[in-house]
Amino acid sequence: MAHILTTALVKLAQVALEAFVAQLVKTLVTSVFQSAAAPAAA
Repeated sequence: MAHILTTALVKLAQVALEAFVAQLVKTLVTSVFQSAAAPAAA
């Protein structure tokens, strides 16, 4: 039983980490794109 719980926790942690990394990358790309696009628009 403990092994199943550990496996489930690891899977959950991996999914949460992937979602966090994806959000972080999205935020970075958006901020870079905005700072690059701002001078061109002005």
